[in-house]
Amino acid sequence: MARYTAYDDPALTRLITRHLERIVAAVRAHLEPQAIILYGSFGRGEGSVLLTPTGPLFLSDYEIAVVTRSPFYRGLFAALSRELTAELGVEVSLSWLRPGRLRTNQPQNLALGKARPTIAMYELKAGGRTLYGRDMLALGPVLDPRTIPVRAGIRLLINRITETLPRYTAGETGPPPVDEVRWLNKLILAAAESLLLLWGEYHYSYAERGRRFARRAAADARWQAVSLPQLAARATRFKLRPDLSLYPEERTRLWERVLRAVDAVFRHLMAEELGITFDSYTRFPERFLSSPRVRREYNLYRLWPLPRPYDQKLVNALKYLRQRRLPPAGYWAHPTVTANLIVFAVAPVLLLGPRETPLPAVHEAARRWLALLGYRGAPEGEALRRYLLWAWRNFCYN
Repeated sequence: MARYTAYDDPALTRLITRHLERIVAAVRAHLEPQAIILYGSFGRGEGSVLLTPTGPLFLSDYEIAVVTRSPFYRGLFAALSRELTAELGVEVSLSWLRPGRLRTNQPQNLALGKARPTIAMYELKAGGRTLYGRDMLALGPVLDPRTIPVRAGIRLLINRITETLPRYTAGETGPPPVDEVRWLNKLILAAAESLLLLWGEYHYSYAERGRRFARRAAADARWQAVSLPQLAARATRFKLRPDLSLYPEERTRLWERVLRAVDAVFRHLMAEELGITFDSYTRFPERFLSSPRVRREYNLYRLWPLPRPYDQKLVNALKYLRQRRLPPAGYWAHPTVTANLIVFAVAPVLLLGPRETPLPAVHEAARRWLALLGYRGAPEGEALRRYLLWAWRNFCYN
């Protein structure tokens, strides 16, 4: 029997198998794909499930790639994802995967030109499993994780920083709720994984990543000083076998420990990969956005024959129109600064900046740059976070 988690629990495995069979049937009721692939945590047998007296609580989602040539099923997949999530009680994420990507390892379905190694494609091919149709995971060249650029790790960490922002509970006491623990756990794992990419030791398995990180970080005083080896080891244990007793700290103390370690990793990555140093996060966006390497390598799209970064700005303009908005004048006034890069620059300010800088200065720095994306709201944390999340969802994904 296939195993989807680290537990040796036949009843849980049967439940997950029924869920996956239902997902396959729901997709096939609308089209006949070349393949349906389970990837992510459950695909590699490391799905996170919290076992409670009232039943399993799924902390990982079912990530499903539907392999078909037509791009016109994306709306259907979004609707099915919502319907199946409500029906199964587990988040379901159905996505379109163009067959040619499995042969070329392209980072996006509509990408052109030379393929670039990405975390997502490497993990899909190395850790995915075919639920239906042709076994297409072995198509194309094998991806060597040592060729994945460090910028992929930086993006991963910034994405996790952004996703963690809505859960930020500065000053609140008591034990952290499950959702808060889950996202803090993800944030620590992303910090460790970004370092593994920097060191050329990334792996698709959480368990193997945990072992590699423990070996590499244990002897480094820099990471011992912020308790990163201990935090990463605990995060790996929680990922594989969630248990709230692993997080006995009071909320304020837990946030401080995690953010201190993430701050150290983020500054190290900026210095090692991009040569960017800063004494305050209020100055970070300007340093980040003025870096020629950032503008050259950290945008999401490359559209020939348009010169950089106008290809990215064109894509972002179309995304504004899709939201029934016009790109603000300030956005065009900075021709080298794109929307997704502004998001990448502001997210660390809002989450990590308050540790060292008074909140009014942090909020003013974030407001200044988000204004280029059209922000006209109140100069306060909650409003800024909401707008940043809107921009992240719209400009930092396909």
